[in-house]
Amino acid sequence: MALQALRLNLNTLQRHGVFEDSVKVRTVADRLADENEILRSRQFPYQFFAAYLNASYAVPHAITAALNKAAEVACGNLPELPGPVVIGFDVSGSMQSTITGDRGRGGTTKMRYVDVAALVAAILRRNPDSVIVPFDTQVFEAKVDPSDSILSLASRLANYGGGGTDCSLPICKANLDF
Repeated sequence: MALQALRLNLNTLQRHGVFEDSVKVRTVADRLADENEILRSRQFPYQFFAAYLNASYAVPHAITAALNKAAEVACGNLPELPGPVVIGFDVSGSMQSTITGDRGRGGTTKMRYVDVAALVAAILRRNPDSVIVPFDTQVFEAKVDPSDSILSLASRLANYGGGGTDCSLPICKANLDF
């Protein structure tokens, strides 16, 4: 099974009892976290984060830990930009909605707009001089620890804000600070 298919079918493998065998759990975890395969597949951190969010609670921890590692490795598939970037990160209330909207039982994704936006923080892995500016009707000071995993950083950034949207704020902050 190709890496993408494996990533997309974790819950199916769980339902069919594949993860009852510890050797198969280890094999799947190793494939998901295989650096060469991730870089060759050119998948982005978002894809591993989506799999992480949608993995059933019954999926073994070794598998979800491998998804976390895979998201980190997938940062190597992001481009290097020609200088520091200021990333205005909208954390307004509307960003808490799911990206598919509410489609009823089983049709709604767990991925929210704010989760997708938070994954832009992955750009820091390839462009460490860049700055993230979370904002709604105010600018929030984002404490970004370079040793944080992309998934934990995305989760933490998604907890800011909830107000309206003032898109001029990150630009003003950038002009004052840089």
